[in-house]
Amino acid sequence: MDLFPHNREAYESAVRLFREVNRVCIIRPTGTGKSVIIAEFVNRNYSKRHLLLAPGSHIFKEIQKHIRAGEISSSTYIGLKLKKAFFIPDSFDYIYLDEFHRLGAEVWGGAVERLLKINPNAKVLGTSATPIRYLDDNRNMASEIFNDCIATQMSLNLAIAEGILPAPVYVSALYSVREEFQEMKKKILSSDLGDKKKLANDLDSKVIDWEKSSGLDVVLKRHLHAERRRVIVFCKDWEHLKNAQKILGSIFKSIYGKVESLSLYSKIKGSENESALKLFSGEDQRAVILYTIDKVNEGLHSKNCNTVILLRDTISPTVFYQQIGRAFSIKVANRPLIIDLVNNFKNVQLASFKNDFERELTSSISKNQIWKKEKSKAAIEFIDEIQDIREIFTSFDEKVDVWKRLYERGKIFYKEQNHLYVPMTDRELYKWVTFQRSDYKQGKMSKEREALLKVIGVDFDNKIPYVWMIMFYEWEKWVEKNGKPINFSAARLNSWIQTQRNKYRRGGLCKEQINMLNKVTPLELNMRGRVLDRVDTLISHFKNGTIDTADTKILRDLRRINFLYKANKLPEDYLVNLQKGGVPFETLVIEKEWLKRINELVDHYESHGEPPKQKGNSGLYQFCMREKKYINQVHPFATFIKNDKGVGRLHKKVQKIVSVMGAPDWDKRCSELKRIATKHGCISAKNCDFRLLQWMYKQRLRLQRNQLPLEKIKKLLTIKEVNWYDWRGKRLTRTKGNKKGQSEEMSTLSNSVQKAENKEKTVNKVTF
Repeated sequence: MDLFPHNREAYESAVRLFREVNRVCIIRPTGTGKSVIIAEFVNRNYSKRHLLLAPGSHIFKEIQKHIRAGEISSSTYIGLKLKKAFFIPDSFDYIYLDEFHRLGAEVWGGAVERLLKINPNAKVLGTSATPIRYLDDNRNMASEIFNDCIATQMSLNLAIAEGILPAPVYVSALYSVREEFQEMKKKILSSDLGDKKKLANDLDSKVIDWEKSSGLDVVLKRHLHAERRRVIVFCKDWEHLKNAQKILGSIFKSIYGKVESLSLYSKIKGSENESALKLFSGEDQRAVILYTIDKVNEGLHSKNCNTVILLRDTISPTVFYQQIGRAFSIKVANRPLIIDLVNNFKNVQLASFKNDFERELTSSISKNQIWKKEKSKAAIEFIDEIQDIREIFTSFDEKVDVWKRLYERGKIFYKEQNHLYVPMTDRELYKWVTFQRSDYKQGKMSKEREALLKVIGVDFDNKIPYVWMIMFYEWEKWVEKNGKPINFSAARLNSWIQTQRNKYRRGGLCKEQINMLNKVTPLELNMRGRVLDRVDTLISHFKNGTIDTADTKILRDLRRINFLYKANKLPEDYLVNLQKGGVPFETLVIEKEWLKRINELVDHYESHGEPPKQKGNSGLYQFCMREKKYINQVHPFATFIKNDKGVGRLHKKVQKIVSVMGAPDWDKRCSELKRIATKHGCISAKNCDFRLLQWMYKQRLRLQRNQLPLEKIKKLLTIKEVNWYDWRGKRLTRTKGNKKGQSEEMSTLSNSVQKAENKEKTVNKVTF
């Protein structure tokens, strides 16, 4: 399969990292081909066992389109805990976590974490466009799951600036102005103005005039043309969806004529959702409008789907970028069109998207001046359809003196904090300051107001991003209060400062930012300082005698301290403090769990006088089978066994116990396989137990390598429904027109039987 250069680069980078670690993630924007990269891993490693986990089943179909060789199992995150066959230890060689940022949710993350624990040697590849969980204390899932092992990272804005994705048209409009109208009217009537009734009537007439000239139907007819025949409308809930269908339906009908209206919602039957997606993804000439609530944020791509309408307000950049991402694909029929109808005059997400794109485009041009002309063509076209109504409301807002009230609040904040970088928790004042900065940049601010704002600390000429300054002052305040630079109780701030350190190492901070951060806490942490931070964190966690190690950050610190301890690089004073604090650093948690299991096995053997049986104690029996596998191989805990004499003695006992245990009876498995094959006419994952299926694959491999005795070969060949010589696991069709395939198969079968007979004769001659 031919990959685009940017996907080839991402794939090869991930392959290189997999030589050193088992967990790697790729952060790429929607529409750039993350599913193609997963398919490439399957195609290149077709003989391996692959498992794909994703939020929705429609993502499986998208990836399956690109798989040419090999097979892949799949499950949704929510449905994983029901897939018991997947929880057999060491069942998979590759595990793919699509949209891995979703794993921060407790309801999804637990089952995946359990699956990864029982497949410690599997290569785990994560893909996501947005690894940060903004509504969950800014948790960075790339750090938590993949330990910041990122093969490649690219933002949506950079993909557009680099010409990988087409530049969209972004139309900012309003779904309805009634809410803002009622709010403004209430402000006017509750003010102290003498002519407030006249002012309210004036507002009423101006809003009516605007709706006639620039209302919703006018905007949609201006930008939606007949060739855009697939449109996604994002709604916030079922009632909102029904209302949107009612209001937008007549407008779409006047544009397209006949329109197919579909609904997609997690509470609708799965079959209905699948039918809707299939119809929407089709390539016929019908106009299809897909109204959706909480689905299609991820995984749906079609060359005909390049238009989205946003009705769902969100403060999460993750959700915002996923929604607009539905309009992007490398091969699209039309230029992507995003119509933002969210009722927000100063849309924070739009402002952030616009600023980020301009920064990425400027950076991209500065790196390669030769491409300057081509890069300038990649500019996003921002169309503001609410400028007139915004100016109307701004003029009335100034008349009721809201500005003066918030200015006084800003003055108090500046007096207390000595700056005016207001955190987002104070939403009203934060938005007001943001609007003032925006008006200044657009040249809409009077000199008088500019002077007043500078008095209370508004630095209009500061080149450092406003949000960065807010986070910095929040961080500085926390350090002053707690006197310690790092603490996992402040997860959001800790994640932010770690990000700044990473940017500093990559040269992504300006001199002023570096100086500001170094005054609070050093960006360059020495080795001893880093270890001390981890030691203090672990002692704090285990101080009350807790044995809980489910926290991924605590586990990561335990592993690093354990590594230093085994390498004799842990300072003695730290060692004493860890021992006094009751921190279990001498052995890893996974080693302790293994030691607990072998003690349980020895106790069982001494009390019963025999190894555990599969029916009576299947968990301990499976543990014995895994231990038996390591008798002639290097044990995963070989260093642990060697360094601890007590553990070494226990391990020798376990080897003696498991060495006499055998696998389930071969003839029974063969009979069961034959019964299923005869009943269903074939063998597949749907009608056959996962373990029996694995056994069949092993027999096929041994048969092809001539490692089976003649008697067993003959028994296997009686199962005609299984093609024992096809490596892909597919049956050959035995039709009249396939005589060549039949003759080749019969030739291969007869050769294997002949070799087995010759082998048996040789053995008999030697015996006699």
